[in-house]
Amino acid sequence: MNGPKDLDLPFFAYGFFRPGEISFMGIKDYVFDVKPVIVKGEIKHRDGLNFYLDNQQKTVDGYLIYFHSGMGKMAYDFINSMEPNKLFTWRSGILGDVPYNVLYGKKPTKGSVENQDEFGRDSVWQDPFFTVALEDTLLNGFVDGNPKIENLTHDKMFKLQMKYMLLWTIIERFIFLRYSFGGEVVASTKKFSENLFLKEALNKFGFDNPIKRDLYATNDPKNKIRYSKDDSIKAINYYYQVRCNITHRGKGVHQDLKLLENCYTELYNILIYVLRNTRHECMQVKQQYEDQS
Repeated sequence: MNGPKDLDLPFFAYGFFRPGEISFMGIKDYVFDVKPVIVKGEIKHRDGLNFYLDNQQKTVDGYLIYFHSGMGKMAYDFINSMEPNKLFTWRSGILGDVPYNVLYGKKPTKGSVENQDEFGRDSVWQDPFFTVALEDTLLNGFVDGNPKIENLTHDKMFKLQMKYMLLWTIIERFIFLRYSFGGEVVASTKKFSENLFLKEALNKFGFDNPIKRDLYATNDPKNKIRYSKDDSIKAINYYYQVRCNITHRGKGVHQDLKLLENCYTELYNILIYVLRNTRHECMQVKQQYEDQS
């Protein structure tokens, strides 16, 4: 996505680039000031996205985000990488005597609704992937009562595979919101492996054990993947390879059940740790700006 034209203008954030949201952490290092503001306009909602459009009769709460001199391009590049140009375009607005850039929705009224209550959330932290999927019985049901291999049924095996795939869907959503790599698996997993909270979680929940035998890529048997809790990129690549093996050929009932169960339990606890600490970090950053205002 191209633009905006003037990279020195502040950015009006009304969605998941607001302080306190995951994606704000991707631009935090470029920011020197944040001011809560109310502008004339309206928000439409469609497919989990917020679309801003002009409306002189309504108002939108948000933040004007000011970037350090010379860092506007890097900040806007990150924002652009997350917002598809088929859905958004850049426009400028003015609040008092302050001009700003804002992401304006393309055809925002098509298939959209006005009532935020229909979505039940106004923050990415209330996203069902980060709440219901993790806190209800969808995923955590296996953590306290993993199936015993001697009592294995195909029903339990398939349920565990489904849970592992859902777990990775949540991880990939977090990676996109935090690092904005889209479908570039190698780049995104590498960036995620550098996450401080991930490294801490691996020390707490990751284990080297005989269950984690060496794996091989399904499309290249020469590509061996070895697990190491002390090497975060190796650990993440290993967990991801288990996901790929499920996708491309499923897991063997007796050979791989214990491996899958082990990786699932560890990765679930790792993800919970990363999300909990990321949210705490986001709230701390938001509080810093609120204390300054």
